[in-house]
Amino acid sequence: MNEIQSSPLVSICIPAYNSGAFIHRVLESCVNQTYQNIEIVVGDNASMDDTMEIIEKYAKRDSRIKFFQNESNIGSGNNYLECAKHASGYFMQAL
Repeated sequence: MNEIQSSPLVSICIPAYNSGAFIHRVLESCVNQTYQNIEIVVGDNASMDDTMEIIEKYAKRDSRIKFFQNESNIGSGNNYLECAKHASGYFMQAL
């Protein structure tokens, strides 16, 4: 069994859809965590509001944010699974 390193990478997975009104609060919470070895994986499920623009703005300021946008709405469960596929951390947390 592999030994866990002292600061393993944690993936925070955020499936989003039409979240423009509050996605900034979610991202602020993530980037301000005291545990720093994180990646923030945001999967936009073909939102029709300004969700993607807000995520892109945050990603320019913090390289720990990775994001993608589905071509069409694939449902919340499948969007979560897509987020997990993009995650590379030793641990993963859904938000």
